[in-house]
Order: sequence, then C-alpha cells, then structure tokens
Amino acid sequence: MKKRTLIWALVAVMVLVLAACGKNNNSNNASPSASGQASPSAKEDPKTIIYVNPLVGHPVFIQAHEGLKDAAKKYGYKIVEVGPSTIDATAMVKELENAVVQKADAIVTVPLNWEAFGNVYKKIKDAGIPIVNLNSDTPADTRLAYIGTDAATYGKDAADKLASKMNGKGNVAIMMVALDIQVQAEMKDAIVKRFEEKYPDMKVSVVEADKGDMLVGVQKFTDIFKANPDVNAVIALNANAGVEAAKAMKELGLKDKITVLGIDDIQETVDNIKDGYIWASKVQNFYRMGYQAVESIHSHFAGDTVTSIMDSGTIFLTKDSVDTYKESLKVF
Repeated sequence: MKKRTLIWALVAVMVLVLAACGKNNNSNNASPSASGQASPSAKEDPKTIIYVNPLVGHPVFIQAHEGLKDAAKKYGYKIVEVGPSTIDATAMVKELENAVVQKADAIVTVPLNWEAFGNVYKKIKDAGIPIVNLNSDTPADTRLAYIGTDAATYGKDAADKLASKMNGKGNVAIMMVALDIQVQAEMKDAIVKRFEEKYPDMKVSVVEADKGDMLVGVQKFTDIFKANPDVNAVIALNANAGVEAAKAMKELGLKDKITVLGIDDIQETVDNIKDGYIWASKVQNFYRMGYQAVESIHSHFAGDTVTSIMDSGTIFLTKDSVDTYKESLKVF
C-alpha cells in the first residue's frame, strides 16, 4: 500500500513539472493577439532602407544621411549607405542594381538624369521596391515620392535676388556639376527665362561645369574671369561652385568686383560669406529631404497615402543670418 502511494505521488510531481515546463516554453513564444497578429513582445528584424548616395562624404549628402538616420531611429528602420566618392552615374546604377539583388525593403537616392537611370528604375519597379527620389526626379510612375527643391521656383528666386542686388544690370556666369544634371539644368533654364522676362539687362554670359571637382572649378572660374572681364556676377548651382569662384577672385584680386550667389552651406561657403567673397547662398534643406524620405516610406508600409511631390524649401543665407540660419533647417 505504501509503495503504491509513493508511485502515485511521483506521477503527480512529474505531471506538475511537465505542466510548468510547458507554461515556460509558451511564455517565450509570441502568442497571437485577438486580431491574429503577434504580440508586441515578438520583435522582427527592422526593414532596411538602402541610401544610394551620389557623392559619399560630401557635406550636403551627409546632411541628408543625418535626416535619414534620425527618422529611421524614430520609426524603426535600418539605413545602409552606399555610393561613389565622385559623381559617377554608372557607379550609382550598379549600387541600385545591387539593392534589387539584396531585396532592399526600400531605396532612397538622387537620380542624376533619367537617361542613365531609366533602366534600373524599371527593375526596381518590377521588383516592387518603393524608391524615394531626393532633389532630382524621375517620372511619377517610377517612384514613390520626390522630396527636394522645386527647381523652377529656385531658379526664379535666385534670378530675382541677384537682379535686385545688382539693380537689374549684370553679366552672369553659371557653374553646374554637369550640363546634364537634371535639377541643375532646370534651375539654369528658370534663371535664364526669368532674366529674359523681367530683367533685360541681366545676361547669362557663361555656363560651365566643374564635374564636382573643386580644383577643376577654380581653374574654370579663373579662365572665365580672365577671358570675360565683363562678368560681374556668379550663380553657383552646386555646393562647391561659390567657393571655387571665391578662390579665383582671391587669386585675381577681384574682391568686391564680382557678386557671388552660392548654393548650400558647406563650411567654406559660410566662411567666404563672413569674409565678403560670397554675397549670399540659397541653402537647400537636405536634412529635411532625408527625414521626409523615411516618413514617406513608413506611410507607404502603413498603407497610408503618400504625397507624390514635396518641396523641402530653402533658406537665404547672408552675413546677417550666418550665425542663426541653422536653427531653421530641422524645424518642420
């Protein structure tokens, strides 16, 4: 009798142990909620957004990357940055193709021109990967959203501001990265059109490209100023160009003889505004571009409507605002 009682006691203990183990195992697994979805305790790997940077290490695209990272932290995404260290559309296309092969959840990039990027955008669309364009656009049906500067508005405003500064008379040199960079070509066309329509004595005398190379740009401005002594104004359409013009002016002793309207706010531009070699700069909001790109992707994954085109705006930077303008860049 005692023996039988002992056996039943042991069996009872084993049942309790097994029940406890089963309960512990279940607590380590996500249990479905009433809606059939995993409970909040189940964590999935974050979705990956690949940022194909057109010029890795350049200050304005670092600003875009900061915006991407800050928004990714807020919304729970992983940002992977890739791209060339010189302007190279072919290298960018290769990185975009790699992003398709790697099955990126989303892509953010700056398509320099449609001719070079058209085929890879078709591949991205066929793969069902949402892509957001920063500061250079493609046809609306090839991407999720465009976030950047409105090129026509930028060009019109640049023309107005420079004409006002010069009392409606001037001979202008425009410097671009390359003549086929879409957004810069649109800015240049808008400037020329505005001068023709409203300021008949403002003339674009020279249009050049520096390939994103500071040394090339300085030499080109030196040649422009020597060959065209009537050029008394510069409009920079890439971040280096205002600094390039300032360096050439210093070498040739042309301070106060040429009015330079820069673009963006690399440190040398800010320094030259303080020193009086650059009159002003129209600063594009690359931080906002990056931040809103992630917001657009997040809205897309949530099934919400995404605004197709968003103007990230600019800030007009002069010597009077050089110490305070940054306060406005992250406010939106």
